Amino acid sequence: CELFFGSDSGANSIPLLFQKKSAVVNIAEIITQHTVRYWYPMLMLPKKIRDKTTNEIISLWDYQKHKLVRTPPFYNYPIDNFKIENNTEDEILEFAKENIFFLKNGYFNFTTEDKELKKSYLDVIEKVCPKLNGFSIQKNRLFISPYFLKKNINLIKLK
Repeated sequence: CELFFGSDSGANSIPLLFQKKSAVVNIAEIITQHTVRYWYPMLMLPKKIRDKTTNEIISLWDYQKHKLVRTPPFYNYPIDNFKIENNTEDEILEFAKENIFFLKNGYFNFTTEDKELKKSYLDVIEKVCPKLNGFSIQKNRLFISPYFLKKNINLIKLK
């Protein structure tokens, strides 16, 4: 197995046990995923969480405010006021292309814009991620797909 490509269904944990590369779509736990340590750089494709009242996508900056970060001992979060949206076909296709490039070449083909978005994203994560399991932004190896970030730039913008 060179790469596990699938959803955040639980089966995605098996490749991690054997230090195999993994590409996971439809991750609802954007923030909490960063408290897990990955042994290699990994892209993820998160779900979007939409506020049913305003019909707006929730910014990562507002996850704490809405209690959308699961931390022990509370592993549930309120979903009554929110709609969790799966990734679109184009997001999954571009994510697959990004991961295939990494698999073939050993690095991600990030443009200057992608690198700037990644830095902005990691700045947000550093400020909002709970400091669990020795979380350190310097040791972080988990990133959101650059295509996804470009398409959903409001995830990392302050309102």
